[in-house]
Amino acid sequence: MCGICGVIDKNRINPTILLNMAASLKHRGPDSVNIQIVDNVGLGHARLRILDLSESANQPMSNEDDSIWLVYNGEYYTFREYREVLLNKGHKFKSNTDSEVILHLYEEYGMDFVSCLRGMFAIAILDLRKDKLILLRDRVGIKPLFYYHDGSKFLFASEIKAIMQYPGIIRNMDLESLRTYFSLGYIPGENSIYDKIKKLPPAHVLTFHEHNVEIKRYWSLPDTIIFKEENSAREELESLLLESVKMQMISDVPLGVLLSGGLDSSLVASIMASQSDRPIKTFSISFNEEKYNEIEHARNVARHIQSEHFEYKVDLEKSEIIEDLVYYYDEPFADSSAIPTYYVSKLAKKEVTVVLSGDGGDELFAGYNWYDWMLKYAAFNRIPQNVRRLLSDMSNSIPLHFKGKHFMGVLKLEEFDTFFERTSLFSNSELKLLLKNECSGNFYQQYKSNYYNSGDSLLKRLTRTDFSYYLPDDVLTKVDRASMANSLEARVPLLDHKICEFAFSLCDSLKIKDIQRKYLLKQVARKWLPPDFNFTRKQGFSIPQSEWLKSRYHDKILDLLSNDNFLNRSYVGKLLKDHRAGTRNNSKKLWPILIFLIWQKNAGSSIL
Repeated sequence: MCGICGVIDKNRINPTILLNMAASLKHRGPDSVNIQIVDNVGLGHARLRILDLSESANQPMSNEDDSIWLVYNGEYYTFREYREVLLNKGHKFKSNTDSEVILHLYEEYGMDFVSCLRGMFAIAILDLRKDKLILLRDRVGIKPLFYYHDGSKFLFASEIKAIMQYPGIIRNMDLESLRTYFSLGYIPGENSIYDKIKKLPPAHVLTFHEHNVEIKRYWSLPDTIIFKEENSAREELESLLLESVKMQMISDVPLGVLLSGGLDSSLVASIMASQSDRPIKTFSISFNEEKYNEIEHARNVARHIQSEHFEYKVDLEKSEIIEDLVYYYDEPFADSSAIPTYYVSKLAKKEVTVVLSGDGGDELFAGYNWYDWMLKYAAFNRIPQNVRRLLSDMSNSIPLHFKGKHFMGVLKLEEFDTFFERTSLFSNSELKLLLKNECSGNFYQQYKSNYYNSGDSLLKRLTRTDFSYYLPDDVLTKVDRASMANSLEARVPLLDHKICEFAFSLCDSLKIKDIQRKYLLKQVARKWLPPDFNFTRKQGFSIPQSEWLKSRYHDKILDLLSNDNFLNRSYVGKLLKDHRAGTRNNSKKLWPILIFLIWQKNAGSSIL
């Protein structure tokens, strides 16, 4: 795992500035930082040694005649079989790393080399023969890749902070992205918080040639349902899981697994243990606050697979990690589970350099609780519209603590708006109260259009939308930055693209059956997990947001508001007042406000 960066500038490239760009990514790759300037193109690389620990595997890396150069972040799990193919074709290698295989695959096959890649990656290839720079991001979006283009220069990097090292960068805030951040808690799609800095979307390739940018998709999820029969689907899934976990255990450095005690990480850990000839290392965290603890579930799994188990107790009341995390994420990011993810990564780094995690199972196999909500909505949708509208209007007179009040309130909404209301932090009407500056709300319309074009059933629309937005831009962003902040490589075997293709070839009834979410995955897992494993429990990493926002962060928000020009203070003040008084739980609104204000303070004069 590494950090990459590069620049093409009409003016002469300053090697010191290029080195500063690469050095800003040293947390991603602390083992070596190197740069190369070729024909007024600068490439930078910060390396975390995983495969072939020798200096010969350092990057930037070139082919035999220096006509093609590579910087790359990720892991290519099947590189050894292709290395043999390339050797038979006459290619020469100076290392035993996957990076050099990628370089020669491109040299041999051109852009068709993409079909050979199975792994997670952000790749930059400089082809001097064709005078072009090629950027490529993995199919799911496990590894990040940002770029900047203003007409005179083009830059790319694993993280925004590296781009910000370059002089003359236009730093205007993208107000549409700010609005979207407060809607979802993260910035989805190709945009970032900065107007000129974009994300290369997952499964896309960018070509920069003659100062023009061209972006194309190279992979998509299947549209055809292949698996309808349970037994054959279960056998196929188990086979794919075994293959993926075994494949992703390739490493020249110690590795382990992040074990939360939930279904997905427990299944990955159990399969990993079965593929190892020695006890694997598992890592879990616990909290002083008992209601946020899942440690006993993790211990139960660790005992079952006889792992070498490591634990760390986090005192959340003393945690001061938020400002550090804001630095590592570069832009506002309001998923509070980044905090425990950071701590478990910090624990793991003391013992290993690589970990496997269980992320991805909820998007692939329908695990989120809002799917239950939407399926109930679909059932109520059979009721005549005038009756649903009446029930919705009646909800206004129901006390706040009434369990069904929220659900009744959305019965008059159409399908997408119900989904958006359930998964968003601020509604469109609330955003008008929160933000001083009006913006178009274009993303909402795009999000809505993409949602309805995602499938011909409700569950397809839900899972494909979350796979396209929530998974890469929240879940995988969280894991990448939190792990890389600790110079730890995190691999996600459930998101091998062959498993993704399989999951989206399943009929809906194998994902949710008899109101049981993740049905097929659970059928596979029963063979691997302890007999008393609780398959109905779903908590995930959480922190005492509500309590913190009444105490330690209440005054901090007020202090930071005094220097803010984007939020309406009176509205934020009312949210704080109602939350502290206990009349409303506004934690899901106040947390993204807190994160934005801290980010804004740290970004300081760089925001225009």
